[in-house]
Amino acid sequence: MPAFTRLVPLVAVLAAATVPARADELANLINAYRAAPGNCDGLPAAPAGALTVEPALARIRIGPGTFLESALRDAGYEAAHAEAITVTGPLDAREAMQVIGQKYCRTLRAAGFAAIGTAHVGNDWQIVLAQPVVIPPLPD
Repeated sequence: MPAFTRLVPLVAVLAAATVPARADELANLINAYRAAPGNCDGLPAAPAGALTVEPALARIRIGPGTFLESALRDAGYEAAHAEAITVTGPLDAREAMQVIGQKYCRTLRAAGFAAIGTAHVGNDWQIVLAQPVVIPPLPD
């Protein structure tokens, strides 16, 4: 088998493996941002709890004409509340964090979210924040 034939699948596997790693880095940066006191819209902002990384939220892709509620349902994720943030242009997770930290500080620090999923495709970065539906246990 020619070396080129063996190389193509390996390159595809390596390229696919880097996307989640970068996206996971963004989730870690967002959790660090939430944990630190700071400023939001010129006002002091208290720390917020860490978000749980949720793979189902990372698989969601929001594009033109996509409704977040439908995308959540298609992913099998039941959310009481969710928001999506998409930015285009940053080259790495740190740059993406700088952009979203400035524009979306209230959303990122909102105590009403418990889960996060991030994705990075090309020069697009997507963050989905959600509060899962909690079904109380039935009384005994």
